[in-house]
Amino acid sequence: MKKAINLKFILTLSSFMLLGCSMNGGSNELKGNIDDYYKVNFYTDYETFDYDDVSTWDINKATYLGYCYVLKGSNDKASLIDVNKVDDKPIDYKTSKLNPVEGKAWKFKGFVAYDGQNKIDLNKAIINDNYNAFAHFESEWNTYNLKILDNGNSLYNENLEYGYKIKFDNNNITILNRDGDTFFPKENEKPLSFKNNDDTYYQNYPLLGFTISYKDNEDKEIKEEATNKVYLIDKDYKIEAKYQENPNYEYFDVKIDKAVEVKYQASNSKVETLNIPSSFFLNQRNIEKEDSTHWVYKVRYGKGLELSKNSSSVDIDYLVSNSGVKFKFTGFKTQNYDDSTHLNGQLIDVNKIKDNCSLTPIFNDEPFQVTFYYYDSAGNLVSTIKKILYNGKVTPVDVDRISVVDSNLVFTGDWYGNSSFEGEPFDFSTPISNDIALWPKYIEKDISFTENEATYSLTFDEELKGYSLNDLLTNKANVDMSSLDYFKNSRYGFFKIDGFNKNGSTSYKNISSIKLPDTIKKINNNSFLSFGSKEFTVLDLRNIQNELEIGNHAFRAISRLKEIYLPRIKSLGQSIFAECDSLEKVYLSNTEEECKDFNFNLPSSTTIIYA
Repeated sequence: MKKAINLKFILTLSSFMLLGCSMNGGSNELKGNIDDYYKVNFYTDYETFDYDDVSTWDINKATYLGYCYVLKGSNDKASLIDVNKVDDKPIDYKTSKLNPVEGKAWKFKGFVAYDGQNKIDLNKAIINDNYNAFAHFESEWNTYNLKILDNGNSLYNENLEYGYKIKFDNNNITILNRDGDTFFPKENEKPLSFKNNDDTYYQNYPLLGFTISYKDNEDKEIKEEATNKVYLIDKDYKIEAKYQENPNYEYFDVKIDKAVEVKYQASNSKVETLNIPSSFFLNQRNIEKEDSTHWVYKVRYGKGLELSKNSSSVDIDYLVSNSGVKFKFTGFKTQNYDDSTHLNGQLIDVNKIKDNCSLTPIFNDEPFQVTFYYYDSAGNLVSTIKKILYNGKVTPVDVDRISVVDSNLVFTGDWYGNSSFEGEPFDFSTPISNDIALWPKYIEKDISFTENEATYSLTFDEELKGYSLNDLLTNKANVDMSSLDYFKNSRYGFFKIDGFNKNGSTSYKNISSIKLPDTIKKINNNSFLSFGSKEFTVLDLRNIQNELEIGNHAFRAISRLKEIYLPRIKSLGQSIFAECDSLEKVYLSNTEEECKDFNFNLPSSTTIIYA
């Protein structure tokens, strides 16, 4: 007899504070009368749980997980947040207690309840009663990956459901669905094509069959020959085509040009002849004979030229012409190829010689194109192309300093290899070895932002490729700008102090200490002129990582300043401590010898302490 349960219950407590699990839109501190809330209890499923027969749902067979209160009349959803623990570990309610059908797995889909008429999906339902809710799962087919490779190239790579099958028949591969019908290739699909059908280099390599690889129950790699049988898709499989070379011991003559005519574009178009030394890319020991224009090699069928180590990679070095121009080796092109005339004039693989042939080594004889994209004075996207010979260097085109698109954008001087400006800017000292496209990077000229109760105004400095402070508004006594979020992960950082208030309207009498960013490279003339606070007695700049350029009168008139700590100084202006009458000590990161040409113009009572 099936056991029915009452899925609704009554709560009778009066006014109190509820401490329970959180819910969407609610609170885990619920104040007021409990009668204002619905309660939802959450349970796992169990071995005999029948999702379709609600009359059998039994909380006594399930594991209790927790509860949640939902305010009546609200649109809040019931959500299990805090899960009960067993042995200090949260109960795993997302793994079903039901045994899955072979080839399938139970997938957790949320919680379901029952209101007496309908099942309630708690992922979607608005709560309008008290409920007991159970974990809900749906049975889904497991999927496994099937890869079919031909000489390392992927011909097929798909995830297939359990029960599908792989059928091998006379070097053909067919995939069947669970009903035994053809899943691949369908009537309108082409069967898989292997290279022996259309590649000259493999015309004497017949397809021998396939190998199939998979992992056994102990996770060991198994590789075997695929026979004419059907394989059940119940694990990941990798299938690879297997070829066998027909025996052929014939030798062929391979002639290679010694001299190559190279055309290139320069200020004057020229034609040059490159004299190629045999040591450049050829193994001299295998030369059968030579004359003034050719080397002749005896090459066994299907074997290569046995090139020297210099040409073992694509990045073989270059030859230098009589005029000093460098030309990169790109491969061998056929002049004629016996019985394979369709290959004449093409770059070929010299590791697989199939007939008598005459070859010419090819060096790049066309300059590479560097395309600069930018906006003209009318706001139209235009491009300028510069042609550069191999290993040559390119100079940037001139663009407007101020963007024609937005007058608050200024050119950084940087060009990027992508229009999204990701990565590093292009280095114009880099030799050109391929076609590239470049875009100019513009950035806001004037910026203003607020952090840590302080408002900063800065202007982009084109020389430093970063920002310079020109205004600071704050009521704080201690100003720390050493690590501003605005400049994190930006290459155009905070590099210069131009002044704290150019208009001179603020004396900053409230500021007693200030810490600059460690990225600062330059402190400009009269930068600290606005500071006169009697509390501003110490200035510590030792966190600055760069050698600092300090302008004229930089710290002038900080009348109460007693001690200053400076980083390494690159250059020093005139009278930087003028009117700093209270200055007692100057701590330097430079040695006395390094500072011999600096004129600090200090009060007589001031002591300098060197590194």
